[in-house]
Amino acid sequence: MTLPRLFLGLLLLPLTLSAERSAELLTVAESYMEAYTAQDYPELATFYTPSTVFDDPTAAGMWGQSFTVEGGENIVEAMRTGWSLIQDFKFKTREHIVYHDRVVLVGTSHMTVDGAMIGRKAGQSFSFDLPAVTILRIVDGKVLLHLDHYDYSPMREG
Repeated sequence: MTLPRLFLGLLLLPLTLSAERSAELLTVAESYMEAYTAQDYPELATFYTPSTVFDDPTAAGMWGQSFTVEGGENIVEAMRTGWSLIQDFKFKTREHIVYHDRVVLVGTSHMTVDGAMIGRKAGQSFSFDLPAVTILRIVDGKVLLHLDHYDYSPMREG
């Protein structure tokens, strides 16, 4: 092998490793989001660690307080109780960015909720499409951070 060809190969190696790493992170993120939107709590628990943080600071605009929980077991329990009024939940990713140990998902969440969740008539269903950005920090197949930024204004308006 010639020196220039060896040099070029060494330069391209990090790009190949980076592409493989990006694909791995994206696969974990997609599996996680599938469990998350399906509200599959046993499966979700497999993605969390005792130090995982779930944070949605934009919830304050809708419910008067941000939603921040630390620890896998605590996150799953908070979802079990806090999401009991969510009847349907899907996230459609429009685009994603993968860098280092982060996956950024930009898309829309379609949610159908019981009116009691949003200060409306209990027992009546309301559906919304909410623009959203979710940032996941993934290390060794575990979600160490789930950071949501949602535009909840459709829930207030309609």
